[in-house]
Amino acid sequence: MKNQKENRSNCKFINWFKKPKVGIQAAIIGGLFVLIAAIIQSPKDNTVIVVKFAPTDTPEINITFTAEAKLTELALTFTRTPLVTPSPSLTPTIFNTETATPTPTPIFQEFFLSNNNGWDLPSSSPNSSYSASGEIIGGKLKYSLDCSDDYAPNCENWLQIPHVSVKDFDLAFDVKVVETTSGTPINIGVRFRSTGGSSYTILFDNERIVSMELYNGSSGYIFQNVFSQNINQVDEGNVFRIVAKDSSFIIYANGQEVKSSEDGNLNSKGSVFIGLFVPRSKYGRHANVEIDNIVISDAP
Repeated sequence: MKNQKENRSNCKFINWFKKPKVGIQAAIIGGLFVLIAAIIQSPKDNTVIVVKFAPTDTPEINITFTAEAKLTELALTFTRTPLVTPSPSLTPTIFNTETATPTPTPIFQEFFLSNNNGWDLPSSSPNSSYSASGEIIGGKLKYSLDCSDDYAPNCENWLQIPHVSVKDFDLAFDVKVVETTSGTPINIGVRFRSTGGSSYTILFDNERIVSMELYNGSSGYIFQNVFSQNINQVDEGNVFRIVAKDSSFIIYANGQEVKSSEDGNLNSKGSVFIGLFVPRSKYGRHANVEIDNIVISDAP
């Protein structure tokens, strides 16, 4: 009967201890340490006290009395679980403080969905030296040139890019040689800073050769016959690009630099042309090409 009463007292003590009375629990824990110290110093058999903190929102303390036990080791482990689970930390937003290079605004764009830009396309009516024609079909400019038998040493035709007059620029366009007389070394040309009879002309040869001419009262080469494996031949498309800034010129074919050069003779803005240039030879004198995706932007 006495033991049952003691057990009930112990249960009441334990249940009371479980209640979240933080200040009182702290005081009792301090008292337990004093009691433990006294037990360790006593030579007699003593009761072992085990204090446990369970990893729950409200800590639990269980007290067990064991009779006739020799205290040889004491271990206390404290585990604290917050009563309130903290909110997960927010992922910080990292802002790029570097200044991004702005994309240049195109001065001119042509994708040949129509002729809204007002290209002055040649008709198929031949003149005394050649026959040229241009048509916008299927999102491309189909452009052809035939030299007459009695015209020497070459024939050429140029299409002026409408509404454009520039000095410094970044020009890119797609071109594909669809058909040519066997062996004819045709050229796709870009003429720029054209004003008052003066101009620069860059020629892309379908035999993988690039040349640059200056006409300023007389004609002369700035460089000539630069070979590049990056230029595709007949039936393969090419993307040609020219960057002109002040007296500096950089020429690209299919994303690769082909040639850079310097010349300061012409420093005024002028018209820009794309053309066909067919030298007469014993092999023939006919070319048919497709042009697309002309974009002119400010020079970088």
